[in-house]
Amino acid sequence: MPKRKFPLIPKSSVHSENQLLRWGIPSFIFAVTFIVFLPALKNGFVDWDDVSNFVDNWKYRGLGLEQLKWMFTTFHMGPYQPLSWVTCGLDYLVWGMIPFGYHLTNVVLHSLNAFIFCLLSIKLLAAGSRFENRRDMNYVYFSAGLAALFFSIHPLRVESVAWVTERRDVLSGFFYLLTIFSYLLPRFVADDNSPFWRRHILPLSLFLLALLSKGIVISLPLVLVILDIYPLRRVPISLRGWSNPEFRPIWLEKVPYFALALVFGVVGYFGQQEVGAIVSSDNFDVGSRVSHVLFSSGFYIWKTIVPINLVPIYQAPAGFGLTSWQVLFSAAFMMFITAVGFALRRAWPLVLAVWISYLITAAPVSGIVKIGAQIAADRYTYLSCLGLAILAGAGFLMGMRSTERLIRNSLISAALIVLFCLGVLSWRQTQIWHDSETLWRYTLGVNNDLHLAHNNLGMNLNAQGKTIQAIAHYRDALRINPTYAEAYNNMGIALFTQGKSEEAFKCFTDALRIAPRYAEPYYNMGVALYALGRPSEAVRYLEDALRIKPNYSNAHHKLGLILASQGKFDQAIWHYREALRINPGLYIGHYNLGVSLAAQGKLDESQKSYLEELRINPGCAEAHLNLCVLLFNQGKSEAAVEHCQEAIRLKPDYKEALNNLAVILKSSRRQ
Repeated sequence: MPKRKFPLIPKSSVHSENQLLRWGIPSFIFAVTFIVFLPALKNGFVDWDDVSNFVDNWKYRGLGLEQLKWMFTTFHMGPYQPLSWVTCGLDYLVWGMIPFGYHLTNVVLHSLNAFIFCLLSIKLLAAGSRFENRRDMNYVYFSAGLAALFFSIHPLRVESVAWVTERRDVLSGFFYLLTIFSYLLPRFVADDNSPFWRRHILPLSLFLLALLSKGIVISLPLVLVILDIYPLRRVPISLRGWSNPEFRPIWLEKVPYFALALVFGVVGYFGQQEVGAIVSSDNFDVGSRVSHVLFSSGFYIWKTIVPINLVPIYQAPAGFGLTSWQVLFSAAFMMFITAVGFALRRAWPLVLAVWISYLITAAPVSGIVKIGAQIAADRYTYLSCLGLAILAGAGFLMGMRSTERLIRNSLISAALIVLFCLGVLSWRQTQIWHDSETLWRYTLGVNNDLHLAHNNLGMNLNAQGKTIQAIAHYRDALRINPTYAEAYNNMGIALFTQGKSEEAFKCFTDALRIAPRYAEPYYNMGVALYALGRPSEAVRYLEDALRIKPNYSNAHHKLGLILASQGKFDQAIWHYREALRINPGLYIGHYNLGVSLAAQGKLDESQKSYLEELRINPGCAEAHLNLCVLLFNQGKSEAAVEHCQEAIRLKPDYKEALNNLAVILKSSRRQ
């Protein structure tokens, strides 16, 4: 290793630490963080990806070989996050589909992150300070606690914690912080003789786990380089000396980190591209990307300072571009901070180190690669704002070391007020994620011009049977964005439930005019036509849906139903099997497959399908009745009676079951 030119923390100072404060303050931070996010434990799943990821997704449920294979090979909804899926699979084994357990895991992970970040802040603030006595070290502990709380109970964290889908944020953050901690700890001590695995293998392994949780951590190798410059001082701040042979081992130890980051960066890009989440350069030119990067970088700083009116999605304001005032203001602000950082790089290197690490960490989601419709998102601050929290702690530490008691007391009072306000805002913000309707009504209260929020609230209201209100919100979404194909599709569904078939068909047609590769309107047209007694036309639309989206389980199932009604059982069975291959949890598919198999005389296979239906959906009285018939025809009267009685228990007025039970009992008495 190169000769160190700057002193690190001597071992003697480590032994002089106040052990009560060293572990007591991080534990206190864990408890406060957990309490602030307690409302999340009462929240449910919301229709902002939670439905697609958990409610309608059977593939993650469990930790069997089939589930693990899916977790490590899927780009479901875009991100590659196998380790996050593993934790969700474990949640399912413990809690089933009870949202409480999933939220509990998120809150515990975030509280652990606060604990680890507090320990890390202690080391970083101590390394960057010259403390001469025990009192100064105690100030370090309290300043680190403030930094950790500023991070953990800030309202910008709520989206990552209260939204089950963002398990990947808190889990990747957990391993991200452990990676930095394990990388720094042996390097903080000047005469440390840690083994190779402790200095290199352990932090690299933790980095791999972070990448397997969420690819956003790909910027970590550059952050480690910044830490080598300050506070470790293993590398000089001037670039001119970096090529010296004495620093070569430092660069070589980073090669595996950069290699892993490159691999997962490529994997993440192709995953988002596969689901169509990446906006092409045709629709998002260089000027738009630069505008996006400048705006979002300043936006997160502003929201850190003034964390109000936080919503799940932020869209570009009208007239947004390189010459818009928002972008120009953000660019000027960034230039100012950069200039201040360079001016203070000798006296206060922490400012420049934090600023550069902020820009690097935010880069993957800043708009360089445009993913989705949003221009910013609260969850993107989970890692990028860690440095800002350290900076807040360092400022507090500087004030606490003042010789003026009035300054210290005023600073403590201000810090307590700020933290109290942040905690109250986060407590309230967490409750906004209680359910879908609450989330989208709040969002529209902040910004009534969000077409996506109108559409999502409409979907929620339509599911509750409030069709008129739903249609009103769909119309608002289309008023704001006349090219919003999803709103046309959803309004078509609502209109059809009102019996307005012609208006519904027009909506589906408009959706397809805007987005010809949108499979859902084809499916909905097929469903509507079949309901109107036009099966031949319905088949054509369902086949079109499957041409666009071959793994569309609902389209396969509906096509199977139509074909079975036409007596085309071979084709129907094939489509049922495809639907179940894609979505094994489509329990009605097992039932209908059993009906078609029975119609072909394949009674053993039919029986297996009914049993599978009952394994997934024990409350299906029809499956019990059909099993009753199969078993009775096989001469198994006793088993037939049990299933018939269970069907009647589930549906006491089930006439077919009552009649069958009477027939079976009468037949048994004759025998």
